[in-house]
Amino acid sequence: MEHRKHNLNIILVFGILFLVVTVLLLLVFFAGKKTYVVEFDLNGGTLVSGSLQQHITQGQSATPPVVHKDGAYLKEWSQPYNKITKDVVISAVWSSETTPGIVYANSTNQNFVEIAGAYKHIRGEVYLGDYYGEKKVLGIQDNAFADYFEITKIRLPDGLIHIGNGAFSGCTGLTAIEIPKAVTNIGADAFSGCSSIEQIILNDGLLEIGKGAFRNCTSLKEIVIPASVLRIANDAFDGCDDLIIKTSVSKEDMPEGWQDGWRGSAGVVWLGAEDVIETETETEEETFIKFPIHDPFRPVIRPPKPTTEESVEVEEPEESNQPDDPEDVTETETESTTEEETFIKFPIRDPLRPVIRPTDTPTEESVEVEEPEESDQPDGIKQSVSKELTTGE
Repeated sequence: MEHRKHNLNIILVFGILFLVVTVLLLLVFFAGKKTYVVEFDLNGGTLVSGSLQQHITQGQSATPPVVHKDGAYLKEWSQPYNKITKDVVISAVWSSETTPGIVYANSTNQNFVEIAGAYKHIRGEVYLGDYYGEKKVLGIQDNAFADYFEITKIRLPDGLIHIGNGAFSGCTGLTAIEIPKAVTNIGADAFSGCSSIEQIILNDGLLEIGKGAFRNCTSLKEIVIPASVLRIANDAFDGCDDLIIKTSVSKEDMPEGWQDGWRGSAGVVWLGAEDVIETETETEEETFIKFPIHDPFRPVIRPPKPTTEESVEVEEPEESNQPDDPEDVTETETESTTEEETFIKFPIRDPLRPVIRPTDTPTEESVEVEEPEESDQPDGIKQSVSKELTTGE
């Protein structure tokens, strides 16, 4: 009996030891399992349901929330959310829902496409997707959306590289535009005449701004030019009279590719001179040709060149009984008072300026003295003119 009791005690002791060891092993196992924080970034979207911050045990999976964004769909999450082994932030990756009516064309590389235009009914907010089928959108062709004045907002593809000449010119309803980070070139007159645009965000990485790219964007008040821009063609901001351009370079380090007249009449704030707005008023010295106003019914008489700098007044001849011989005529004295000559000025630099003609009722003007020119007129006419010069009293 005692032997049986002794065996039970031994079994009980081993059972307790087994339980203790099992508990210790479980504690050691679970002590190595850490808890990590997983955060979901909506990246411009809105939360529909679920949690944006989750505490996940090592090796377990997070549950992504349900999210939404106007004009786009959730393409993917930036990182996997299965078998979490560290703290992580996972961002939503959106892709635009392309507005119906956009026309595409193959790029020079057949694996990519460009936007060639759109149907004329396009208006309001326009979304341009990153892909057309399986092909990525790389550019917008020349004049693709020219004069689509009912477009108020455009979302450009993230992978866009080139914006063609006149691509959005004349879009008078457009109020703002953000250039995607991959764009390197903005073509000539790309946004010219967008008179309602108030905000333009240029991307770091932009290399070239074409001639007249933002010409006559009259509502634009401020723009920042990134340091990456190496070339700005002339008249890029022509007609933007109220614009202040902020640069990311100093005036001394301005790239050589920024051509003369690139800023038009806009003011510029250079890096390092944030409190100084530099304006430039370019004036062109005009050269004129003077044309004296003559009586159209009065003959032009060219007297000999006077020896002194005095104006010579030619009077109308009166009837006289003096002999015709000019040697017997006493030369009349010139009056001391002279009338100031009146001239019409015609700028040489503008060949298209209309001709301004004198008034119908001519006034008495002094005759501009010019060098006598040789004439092919007969001697009889010369003598007649000479007599008229010498007959005045």
